[in-house]
Order: sequence, then structure tokens, then C-alpha cells
Amino acid sequence: MELTKFAEKAESKGKSGGLKIDDLDLEIINIFRNDARTTLTEISGKTKLSKMAVKRRIDKLVASGVILGFHALINSEALGKRYSLIWDIKVKPNNIERVAKELCDLDNVIRVYELSNLELHVHALFEELTDLELFKRQVEAIEGVVEYNSNIVIKTYKSDVSLTP
Repeated sequence: MELTKFAEKAESKGKSGGLKIDDLDLEIINIFRNDARTTLTEISGKTKLSKMAVKRRIDKLVASGVILGFHALINSEALGKRYSLIWDIKVKPNNIERVAKELCDLDNVIRVYELSNLELHVHALFEELTDLELFKRQVEAIEGVVEYNSNIVIKTYKSDVSLTP
């Protein structure tokens, strides 16, 4: 999708906190998607804007909630988290918020999504397979969990946490 259409779509859905996003904003966002450490000077050179104009745009994108943060992508295996598991957890109606919060508080959990079928989709990382048993018992102890299914991730084909315009 070309950048202008992407900006129009974001603006029409009201997801930009009222900020009108133009092609220069999208160019800055794309620069950060590739390297969040890019300096104002480098962005200025790529966009042909002054450093102050770039800084103002970045500040507006952050203040309006378009840019939520600047993060490093970490190789979990390099930190000893060799096992990546996906859990689909069925929850009793009216318990989903509380169960999601309890899952978010577990050390190994890195992502929790609510699905349209009263399930939570949970991504967790583990150092050893023996750690899974403790995690399984923690999940089973949460009031409102009906059943769950878990799978070990064998191979990752794409891992891009940023939005692609």
C-alpha cells in the first residue's frame, strides 16, 4: 500500500490520536522501524527536514500515541530462553480480563492476546523444558481457565513487531 493511502486509512479510523499523518511522518516511522537508534541528523538527511522539524514530528508522533516506544529486538535464545511456546487458553465468560492480567504477571509470558472466541493466545519463553511443568501448574491454578492447548514453536518465519506501511 502506498504511504499516502496508508496515512489516509489511519486518519479515517481515528487511530492517530487526531494527528494528521503525512508521507514525511510515515518516512520517519519507517526509518525507526529499520533502526530505532537512527539519529536526528541521519533522519534529517534522509527526509531533507531540519533536525528541529524532525524532532517536532517525532515528539508529535509519540505524544499522539502513534509511536509507542523505541525497543531493541532481542534474541531470546542468546539469553538462555531456548523454548518458545504458544498457549491457547479457553476462559469462562466474564473472567477474561482477570485471567489475562494474571497471565501477564507470569515471568515467562511475553505476549497475551484476547481472541474473538473467549480464548487468550499466550506466548511464553522458557530456559528448560522442565520449566514448562511449573508454568502449566500456574496456568491450571488460575480461576476461570477452562482448558488450554500448547505448542512448542519449531521455527519462526517472521518476527516483526512493528507496523509495516
